[in-house]
Amino acid sequence: MTVTPDCLLSIEGKEAQRLVVVDAKYKGHVDRGYRGISSSDLYEALAFSRATRVSEVVLIYPMTIGVGPDPHGPVGSVIEFGRVQVDETCVRAIEVGVRGVSETGGLQRFASVLRSEICRVA
Repeated sequence: MTVTPDCLLSIEGKEAQRLVVVDAKYKGHVDRGYRGISSSDLYEALAFSRATRVSEVVLIYPMTIGVGPDPHGPVGSVIEFGRVQVDETCVRAIEVGVRGVSETGGLQRFASVLRSEICRVA
């Protein structure tokens, strides 16, 4: 089986380098009528982990309007809404606010919060 995640990140830590598989989802998880990681997204994440031999996967979903610290899900908001451990693989699912990403400084705020969340130790 050939699978390709959106991104494979190398994060320099104090003690060692960490690799993290990152896969962007283009439809919010709530749109599917489920408040967790769907089976299909989990299976895909596990396939990415197996194919890359990386045990940490982060799934990124656009924040749904009405969720988060601000009901409009502004850029810079982030919520981890799911975490699944399967054997040695940890799959984390986060929502990231994208509303306002095209405004001045929006892309920088988006990238900064995304970086911080991905770098956070699972």
